[in-house]
Amino acid sequence: MPGLRAVIFEGNLTRNFVPLTLTKPTFELVLGCQTILDTLCSKLRIRNPDLIVREHLKRLISSRRQSARINNFQLDGPVLFVNGLTNVVNPEVQKLLRHQKPFIALSHGIVVLARFPAKQAEKLQIRNSSEIELQLRRYSRGYTKYTLANSSLIKFPWSLVELNSETLNDQLLHYPVGDFDHGPSAVMGSTNLLKIASDVEVGPHVVFDVRNGPIVICRKAVIQSFSFISGPAYIGEGSVIKSALIRAGTTIMKGGSIGGEVESSIIEEFSNKSHEGFIGHTYLGKWVNLGAMTTTSDLKNTYGNFRASLDHHRVDTGLQKVGCFIGDYAKSSTGSMILGSKKVGVSAHVRGNVFRDVPSFTIQPLGQSEGIVELDLESSLLTQERMMNRRGLHPSQEEKEILKIVFRLTKDERRQAGAMTKRI
Repeated sequence: MPGLRAVIFEGNLTRNFVPLTLTKPTFELVLGCQTILDTLCSKLRIRNPDLIVREHLKRLISSRRQSARINNFQLDGPVLFVNGLTNVVNPEVQKLLRHQKPFIALSHGIVVLARFPAKQAEKLQIRNSSEIELQLRRYSRGYTKYTLANSSLIKFPWSLVELNSETLNDQLLHYPVGDFDHGPSAVMGSTNLLKIASDVEVGPHVVFDVRNGPIVICRKAVIQSFSFISGPAYIGEGSVIKSALIRAGTTIMKGGSIGGEVESSIIEEFSNKSHEGFIGHTYLGKWVNLGAMTTTSDLKNTYGNFRASLDHHRVDTGLQKVGCFIGDYAKSSTGSMILGSKKVGVSAHVRGNVFRDVPSFTIQPLGQSEGIVELDLESSLLTQERMMNRRGLHPSQEEKEILKIVFRLTKDERRQAGAMTKRI
């Protein structure tokens, strides 16, 4: 969009995605084969959007996106404001993105898109994400107002999982990956829908099923013998599939180590599920490690809809299949069983059966009669460093700092849950 600046902002829906968004902006959540922000930039044809994030994330995002203006900037031209949770495959959204006149578009009172001319944009004082929607509504009086459907925004964490198959099908059909001779492996469906980088290692007796969607496997990945992968599916750079069953609608980002069975799930960078066990309709953050036989429930015995806790309220998901949502750096012990719709916080450790949400920086007891224990911050930082070192990486100063900040931000959550202060 030549001559038009784009501002991608975190809005009031951020709290729905906790704990996933404690360590990242909403627009850095993964949907399909990339972050929502990367998809927005691709659809808008922009390289360096301005960003509005919660203040505690500013330094971390500045270190990752050094060319971007983040918070506290002055606007000096026509601007398109885009909620970082906008569903760009929505037809109403696609139509408005081509709109040339000033407007504001809302879904149930939440700002989705707003286009401001230069003179009006200059009046905005952009400081942080907590006030951006209020300013957009205030300064857009007199503009054409559009009311959009619920589907114009990604409003809940389970919506990411629900949209993943559709998004993968849209993104992967034209994904540029080099040719690869699949050799003795079997392909069910058109081989044109199997896109494997030339340096991928595929063992014998692997089956690729592309009848319901494409499969993309990126450079330096390893697909071990007897793996079965159903499309649509995305296997990121350097990931290892350990004789696993990967069902349709699954995203595995860079550096994943995956065994057992995975169905319709999103797994962010460098997370491990190396052994047997099942996860379904689940979202895993970065640097998560699930112990052998860890399993997430995603279907009730009654076949009823799951309910989930959001911002101290119980919400009907409207879905029969909902897995769990696990924040960055969380860990599970061998044999852990996590009930569907439950959330596991940042750097939390779970053991045994998990029947309720687990606060960040806590250790879930093995027996439900035991009280939860606060995980020492220094222990979390040491674990972060050890895990990264195993991959030949080191945490940046900003990555260390964000754990310290989130530890402080989640203090009340632990207190309300009755977490005992005890050095582990």
